[in-house]
Amino acid sequence: MAHAHVSGLTIAVITEGEIAWSGAFGVRSTATREPVDENTMFEAASLSQPVTAYIILRLVDQGIMDLDTPLADYLPYPRLAGNERYRQLTARIVLTHTTGLPNWGAGFIRDPGVKFGYSGEGFLYLGRVAEKLTGLSLQDLAKREVFEPLGMGHTSYVWNDAYAANDACGHDRHGQDH
Repeated sequence: MAHAHVSGLTIAVITEGEIAWSGAFGVRSTATREPVDENTMFEAASLSQPVTAYIILRLVDQGIMDLDTPLADYLPYPRLAGNERYRQLTARIVLTHTTGLPNWGAGFIRDPGVKFGYSGEGFLYLGRVAEKLTGLSLQDLAKREVFEPLGMGHTSYVWNDAYAANDACGHDRHGQDH
């Protein structure tokens, strides 16, 4: 933790679907020095992408969505509509981070499907397509497809004020609060 400037973390080892060991280390805030415990809420940011990917694959399994149908056929995306390349975007292309989009922004930096390039923008669009096709928010889809089946009762895509009582603040690359 010291070497990587990690101020606080929790770890769990799962064996055969059960928690075999868990631990909480460090502090929630370098300013207050409040310790991390097993209930500390951490912001996961891009760790939501594997959850979104799983949701999309569940929708594919349920016949609601197809990996290779252009996303524009499901839902136009005004942020990208000025460039015809956006009609090439499919769930498969988004899931493999080959959208040709930057992390955030509506301008293509390369053709879709050509080269890996991390893109949160692509996942945002994919999530909106899932919402359109199901009539559910991504939060509700995550609860239905992931959080509830896996017993993740304290996990959410959206902030809940109840989390504030035991949340970890963000830290920069030097481990300082921000």
